[in-house]
Amino acid sequence: QKNIVIQGMYDRGLVIPPIKKIKRSVADVNFTLYYSHAIIQNNISFEKHVSKNSTNHYLNAIINNDIVYNKFLLYGNNINKMSIMVFIYKELLENQNDAKHEIVQE
Repeated sequence: QKNIVIQGMYDRGLVIPPIKKIKRSVADVNFTLYYSHAIIQNNISFEKHVSKNSTNHYLNAIINNDIVYNKFLLYGNNINKMSIMVFIYKELLENQNDAKHEIVQE
């Protein structure tokens, strides 16, 4: 839908406040890849979201400064337990890596 602007907060976004004491760079990070890998690693998807109060030991918890933001079910490398979004990210990253290797070999 063109020319439609919706203002306000996105209620599903998570912005963690920076630690202001750190003054120098610690690493060069490709955040595009890091974001995708974090989603895959933690099975982050609202399909696999569980209550923050859950005590199940087979969960990945998103925690910062002792605050639990969300918990997600682990998939344990079982593709059938992956959320669809995580599966798509995984496939895209594998295809991207294959393309990079083909470019290097040429």
